[in-house]
Amino acid sequence: MENKLNVEKMWRREFYRLPCRGWSNNIGGFDSLILLPARLNWFQVLIKPFWALAAKHLSFVRQPEPQDINGIHDSGFRMIYAVAVRDSEPICILTGSSDVVHIDGFGGYGKDWLNRYGGVPKDVEPKDWSIDCLAVSGLLRLFSNGRKLEAGDELSSFELFASVRKPVSLRTMISNDDHSS
Repeated sequence: MENKLNVEKMWRREFYRLPCRGWSNNIGGFDSLILLPARLNWFQVLIKPFWALAAKHLSFVRQPEPQDINGIHDSGFRMIYAVAVRDSEPICILTGSSDVVHIDGFGGYGKDWLNRYGGVPKDVEPKDWSIDCLAVSGLLRLFSNGRKLEAGDELSSFELFASVRKPVSLRTMISNDDHSS
C-alpha cells in the first residue's frame, strides 16, 4: 500500500521538500493551494546592515538591494511558495519566485477574461474563496468551494484561477466549511 502525504498531517518542513513544477507545465485542476513563506538565508539578513554601512563609507562597495537576500523579491517582500493540493494530497510547488498571488488573475476577472468578455467585464461571477489554517503546520490553505483551481505561469506575480462551477450540494458546502459552529 502506498503511503500518501496528507496536508493536514504534514509539518512545515515537509512542504519545502516537495518537487517543483516545471515552468508553465500544466498540472490540471486541483482543490486547494497552501501558501508558504520562502525560506530566508539568515546569514544574508544579518550582514545586510553591515553591508549598507560599508557601502556608505567605502565607494567601491555598492548599496545592498532587497533581492540580495535569497527569498526576498525585487519588491522587498518575501517570496511565496504555493503548493497545489488534490484530495488533501500535495502535488507540487507551483511557484517560488512570486511576491503576490493574484486570485482569479490580474483584476479578478478570471482566466482568459479579455477573450471571454471582449474587454473589462461589468459583472464577474463570484467564486466563493475561503482560507483556513492547517492545525499541524500553521500554514494557510486557500480554496474555492465547489471549484477546481488552475495555476498560471510562474512569473514575478502568480495568477490563481477558479474553474467553472461544478454542481455542489449545500450539505457538501457546509461539511467543507471547517469553521461552522
